[in-house]
Amino acid sequence: MDVDAYLERIGYAGSREPTAETLRRLHRAHMFAVPFENLDIALGQPIGLSPESLFDKIVRHRRGGFCYELNGLFAWLLEQLGFAVTLLSARVFDGDRPGPEFDHLTLIVRFGTRVIADVGFGDSFLEPLPLDDRHAVVQDGSEYRITGSDPELVLERREGSTPWQRQYLFSLMPRRLSEFSAMCEYHQTSPASHFTKKSVCSLATPAGRVTVSGRRAIVTTTSGREEREIADEEEYRMLLKSWFGIDLASMKVQALMSVLLLLTFASSGYAQAGDSLGDRYRLAHARETGGAGKIRQSVAAIDYGAHLISIQTPAKARQAPSSGRRRSTGRKVLGGVIGGVGGFFGGGVLGAAIEGDRCDCDDPGFVGFLIGAPTGAAIGAILGVKFF
Repeated sequence: MDVDAYLERIGYAGSREPTAETLRRLHRAHMFAVPFENLDIALGQPIGLSPESLFDKIVRHRRGGFCYELNGLFAWLLEQLGFAVTLLSARVFDGDRPGPEFDHLTLIVRFGTRVIADVGFGDSFLEPLPLDDRHAVVQDGSEYRITGSDPELVLERREGSTPWQRQYLFSLMPRRLSEFSAMCEYHQTSPASHFTKKSVCSLATPAGRVTVSGRRAIVTTTSGREEREIADEEEYRMLLKSWFGIDLASMKVQALMSVLLLLTFASSGYAQAGDSLGDRYRLAHARETGGAGKIRQSVAAIDYGAHLISIQTPAKARQAPSSGRRRSTGRKVLGGVIGGVGGFFGGGVLGAAIEGDRCDCDDPGFVGFLIGAPTGAAIGAILGVKFF
């Protein structure tokens, strides 16, 4: 590892001795410099867990990542500096129920005493938490404590006088980074994972936190929270650059905004029973007006059709067939189904957008949707069978 480059990335210029104070300062610097983000998932770019690929993404390309990436790379840095660090599996709570094993990656660091280090849990503690001393620790207006006993230790948090909220459950069994690969793949591809349902980029600041969540820009400080909708692709790209130091190419930002639009479309009630096609179309497009908005929506639908193929098809099924081997009938059928679904939404919204531009009426695009959807489905099915 190029330790100098990593420390420059997080803006750290202090002692490198493996002490509690060095770890505290490294942890805090990391939280202020490297964002928690899952943009690659929305963009359909696979995330690998080799230390070299993590270093290339986070240090050389100055990106962020989610838990497996951030804590996986931070553990490597700590090892290079002489810390005794161990990877732990954690299970994030969804209400009262913890998630599956390897749902989250956290770290334990030992130097006479033991502390939990975690630079990959988003809005969380900025400095390591003591594991052996079970008193609550106050950091930046929040209280944290660790309860329970191994193998069911629980990280809890509360704000002010509110009830304690369980964050994640973990054990002290040592793990290897490769053991997290299956859940890392799951969170990139499963429609059930919250990482495929919403994109986020978030970073701690001395005043609080800045976040881009979906199409919303959020600034949190001790005085309150300000939230607004991001106007367009240019503002989205500007926020990524100015808030997080992430400089995405224009085409990637366009693709990302397309996915965000369709994720909003999906979560806004499109699939609710009893809605007519016209009602669903108007609901999903209520905030966009004018021809430019309709064209962006149609492009979004087509882009998201490809995204659906990316996140809803198992990784092995997405691999190209090896040279000289015929694809099975099952794969052709699967390709046709997936292509048809993507084409249905893409063609439908494109048809609605074209008709809507030509019709100044109360229900623009409904007929266009009905014409474009089956046409797009047919084209998508043909392409899916041919290329899947």
